[in-house]
Amino acid sequence: MMDSFVGTKVYAAPEILRHKPYDATVDEYSTGVLVALLLTGKHPLSDIEVDTNLALASCDVPFLIDFNDKEWKRVNKAARDVARALARCDPAKRIRAKEALRTFKWLDEDITEAPALPDDVLERLRRTRLDGVQALALRSVVSTPKVSSFAQEADKLFEALDADSTGLVRRNEVLRLAHGRLRRVDLELAFDHADLAGDGVVTKDEFKCALLATRGDLVAQLVDTAFAALDVSHTGSINASDVMACAAGLGVKVDAEEVKRWIASHDAAGDGELSPAEFKAMMASVAADEFRHWEKFLTKL
Repeated sequence: MMDSFVGTKVYAAPEILRHKPYDATVDEYSTGVLVALLLTGKHPLSDIEVDTNLALASCDVPFLIDFNDKEWKRVNKAARDVARALARCDPAKRIRAKEALRTFKWLDEDITEAPALPDDVLERLRRTRLDGVQALALRSVVSTPKVSSFAQEADKLFEALDADSTGLVRRNEVLRLAHGRLRRVDLELAFDHADLAGDGVVTKDEFKCALLATRGDLVAQLVDTAFAALDVSHTGSINASDVMACAAGLGVKVDAEEVKRWIASHDAAGDGELSPAEFKAMMASVAADEFRHWEKFLTKL
């Protein structure tokens, strides 16, 4: 049995949230959350604050996930039953992996034809969030004098979205604007792209970065400035240590192994570093179509 807190809170089992001893059944719970995400196209707990999660975890409730939500009415019952069995709050009632394979035999069978997921769910699953290096690059320049007028406008937009004036924009604050030309799915995608930390809320810093990502003209002007900010060692290239140091300076927590994966995904030469040309190509992709959901959203307000 273990009792230390590890992992991400929105994937953590209730016994971890309550700082109770736990065993390997917490992995089944996290799997249940991932299954729920894949079936609905969004994190099932992203509308719930961590404090609420902690409060619910301390109560005698069967699930933290709301399986009565309208999203679940469209989900195949056999698939929904798997998510429910895995995501039970009580570890004694939570199904184990081997038991799940015996109970839900279709999990271990070849499925030649399965019901198609709704289009909006597929679109949410296909979303692409800025990776860590891109996000850090934008964070490092979003408050520079070159974009001061942009930053002021972004601040005003953020305050307009932050209906409860908490300094954080929640999904429901964005989704309340859905009407007519503002499709819910566009708002969902916009929020997910801006939620760089994946914690279910958007800070003003994250909002400005997401908004800046829609401005290819500004991003192009700021490439050299961003490169200099990340090249902490002043070697003319960016390595993992540079990214870690830049993140620390900006107060952003990053994982060393994840940083290596971020760099590898843009490292065309395969030398473990980003050259100025590789960095420029990486930043050029920021303003590609898949990152423009905030622009689609804002032009319709």
